[in-house]
Amino acid sequence: MRTRRYKAPPEAEVAYYHCMSRAVNREWLFKAEDHGKFLEVFRSQAAFAGIRILTFCLLSNHFHILLEVPKRPVNRLTEEELFQRLGAVYSPNRVTELRRQWTKLPGKKRPKWEEPYLMRMWDLSQFMKESKQRFTQWYNRKRGMDGSRWRSRFTSVLVGLDGHALATMAAYIDLNPVRAGIVKDPKDYRWSGYGQAMGGNREAREAFGRVMEMAEGHGRGDAFEAYRMWLYQSGVQQGVEGPVGREPVRKGISPERVKEVVANKGKLTLGEFLMCRVRHMSEGAIFGTKGFVDRMLGRHREVFGSRRKTDARRLRFLESGEYYTLKDIRRTPWEMSAEATSPPATTG
Repeated sequence: MRTRRYKAPPEAEVAYYHCMSRAVNREWLFKAEDHGKFLEVFRSQAAFAGIRILTFCLLSNHFHILLEVPKRPVNRLTEEELFQRLGAVYSPNRVTELRRQWTKLPGKKRPKWEEPYLMRMWDLSQFMKESKQRFTQWYNRKRGMDGSRWRSRFTSVLVGLDGHALATMAAYIDLNPVRAGIVKDPKDYRWSGYGQAMGGNREAREAFGRVMEMAEGHGRGDAFEAYRMWLYQSGVQQGVEGPVGREPVRKGISPERVKEVVANKGKLTLGEFLMCRVRHMSEGAIFGTKGFVDRMLGRHREVFGSRRKTDARRLRFLESGEYYTLKDIRRTPWEMSAEATSPPATTG
């Protein structure tokens, strides 16, 4: 029997859901090269559906994701909005053909043409179904396989709108790698919303701004730092005195580390920043001031051709000076040793 899925009432302007899905037979579905594609698929589907990914965690045999799902708006999408969304999931040639079909129709017939696409937007079930299917199709093509890679339908939890519930759920998801014993500090796990934000992903950092806005009732300039303190305080290791000393009863972040983060008000030290952005140091191609990077680019312009429209890429979120690189590695800006070995994780 299927587990009952609870959804927000139709009149709700927005709803929040924690969704989880496991691989079939608990197999090691995700390998290092698969995580990036998974995020690409889910982010493109979110752009199409008008859904926001607040945070996520990809483990070896399952994933967690926290979603903001707005109510379908009363007004129709503009032509620009409609085809921008279609462009998130269809090829340029396909979008051109769809636009040609739409343009040829009389205005009064266009809403009926649009409806099949609109029915797939602002809908949790459609988003999860299509995202998982698209990833499975890619996964099977790559490995010459067929069949579903997922154990069953996804499970979901409707999260309350009080804000603190949302921040608590986000922390629960981002702490999965710590509870699974993969890393000791959540910043060291690359394939989570918090790990991506620590690596400089702007979309991930802005999502945590939304989480803290809901939790505190207003926006704040240091929202990510506020979430960082919330996360570490939520994930502190719990222990009891045992026959061989203090024994942890719940894996988590060491109390000393939590105190350090709170004392710094959630801000990164320069050393932490460089650790999380190490890939910029090894794969940025050129590193230094903006003037230096721009001069070096000028000397090697033929390598990039006329398509390169902008020059040096600034290292974001670094307060100790202005540094730039030639390549802006936003999606995968760091490499941690944990990526090399990914033990099975069964924490829920």
